Parts: sequence; C-alpha cells; structure tokens
Amino acid sequence: MYIQLNEFSVSDIIKIAICDIQGRIISQQSIRYNRTELDISTLEQGIYLLKVSINDKTELTRFLKE
Repeated sequence: MYIQLNEFSVSDIIKIAICDIQGRIISQQSIRYNRTELDISTLEQGIYLLKVSINDKTELTRFLKE
C-alpha cells in the first residue's frame, strides 16, 4: 500500500513524517520532488498521522492502515 503525494513545486522542500496515534515518529524523510509515493506496507494495522511540512506550512492528516 502506498500514499501518493502530488502537485508540489520542484523548489519546495517537503518533510514527511508518519507518526503513531500517540505522536511518536515511525518514519520520516525529506524530499525534493514534485511527486512521491510512501510505502506503508510494513506498518501494522491501525490509525496513523501523516505530517507534511512544506516550507513553513505543516498539515496533519489521519489515515487508517487496514
């Protein structure tokens, strides 16, 4: 299973973190692409937080791994 991120400028510095529901960081990476896919196949079933930081803006999204 993959999470796909689209529509970012090539110049954007994107930091991505996957956290468990308690907020502990499971994985993180920085990318400089306008598109990427995150492999979440190794995560156990449960609810996770996807934290995406682009330049000075950060957004959190919850997702369910089944």
